[in-house]
Formats: sequence, structure tokens, C-alpha cells
Amino acid sequence: MTDADPKVELRRAALERRDALPDREARARQIQEAVHLIDRFASARVVSSYVGVKSEVATQQLIGHLLFHGTTVAVPWREGEELALVRLDALEELVPSSFGLLEPSPGICGSPDRELLANACDVLIIPGLAFDRTGARLGYGRGYYDRLLRRVRPDALRIGLAFDGQVVETVPTGPTDERVHLIVTEEELIRVSAPAESAGP
Repeated sequence: MTDADPKVELRRAALERRDALPDREARARQIQEAVHLIDRFASARVVSSYVGVKSEVATQQLIGHLLFHGTTVAVPWREGEELALVRLDALEELVPSSFGLLEPSPGICGSPDRELLANACDVLIIPGLAFDRTGARLGYGRGYYDRLLRRVRPDALRIGLAFDGQVVETVPTGPTDERVHLIVTEEELIRVSAPAESAGP
């Protein structure tokens, strides 16, 4: 990726705009409450969710709600160049890691009885710096979530969380970029598409 890549400038501008957004906590609560009303989310047996840090849309309330209601929660951790998923049993199991992330504690990561495969997820909550109304997503440039999403079932629902100002006219995409089906902001729920039917039985 070079400085001429249009993603570089969009990524910088999107991060600056998100960092400067006032009332992020209140806005994030609105977004999380809107997610609760999505039927597929409410009925899911296994939900994967990123753990919001810094100026990202917070997800801890969402994760706590899922755990309270007995839903299996999968959270990502970085295993080399890939995102692996593990089952989270309590918010207290999250600890600070590199890049300012919150990840499951080292004793949980890599534990065979906590490992969850991506294709076990019914719903995935996805972060991003910017989204457009076609479901295109701009990440941080390392491709972790694109690679994770290529491993999920075709009928799994992909939900992107973003503040309203993160929805832009066009996100440049390439052949390896994955899209989301829904985008939830504090102002609206953008329905992009429906998941494909599963090829399984």
C-alpha cells in the first residue's frame, strides 16, 4: 500500500473525525440499544463481537447483555496474522494487550476448550473506521477482519457498528475486502443486503 492509495487518506480523515466526536459514550449506548432490536441478533446462539477500545463504538454493554442472557460470546484475539475466536465467559476475562486492545487473558487464548471456529457464529459484530451504504468497510489496513470473514458461514449476519459520521459516500475496495449486511449508527440502521443461504443441511 502506497501513500497514493485512496484508503490512506480516508483512513486518516475517518480516525480524526471519530476521535473528535463529542458524546461518544451516549452515542455508543444508542447504537448498542439499536442492535438489541435486530431479530437475528436477539435469536442468535453464538455471537462474535469485537471489544471496543479508544474511540471505537463501545461494545462492553452489548457483550454483557449477551452473557447475562446465556448467549455464547466469541471474541477475537490476534494469533500471528489471523484473528482467532475464543469463548468469553465474563467481561473480567478481558485484559489490555498490544495496540491498546482488550483481549481475553493469555490463559484463555489458545485453550482448546475455549476455542470457537468462525463458522460457528450466527452473528458477527464488526468494527471499522468507515462504511458506505453498499456495506463496504474500511479497516485499519492489516486485513484481520477480511480474513476472518472469509471463514464464516454464508448465512451468518455481519453487523458493522459506526457513528453516523463514519458513514461515507464511497469506501474504496479491492478483491480481498469483505462487506457487511447491516450498519448500525446512532441515527439509523442501514440494511445493505441479506446473508446468503447456508449450503449446509
